[in-house]
Amino acid sequence: TTITEHYIGVPLLFDFEFVQKRKLLLLATAGWQVEKGIAARSIVSDNTGRTVTHLQAPGVQIGWIIGVSTEYRINEQFGFYMQPSLTFWTFSSRYIQNIRNYSLAWPSLHMGLRYRIR
Repeated sequence: TTITEHYIGVPLLFDFEFVQKRKLLLLATAGWQVEKGIAARSIVSDNTGRTVTHLQAPGVQIGWIIGVSTEYRINEQFGFYMQPSLTFWTFSSRYIQNIRNYSLAWPSLHMGLRYRIR
């Protein structure tokens, strides 16, 4: 049996600068993320063939995020960043069973170009 799920999520993070040296920044990051399941399906394969069942993905998942970020500023508004973090997911019985149900904390690593709104 294989279960495939698709989610759309919106993170809201706050950065707190605690070291700034010329163009290098170190930041503490905290916030949360809300995810809504938009599609799910179950695929069962046996000797007689393959059965695909479309499932509902009820409710939303809420995760609390903490991390540390490093940023190299190109100018006042742009910078390259790397942010390792941990997301702690909360659940209720309304959620579809997924991989996050089996572990409270999930590590992640985000990297890219950051644009600052001033």
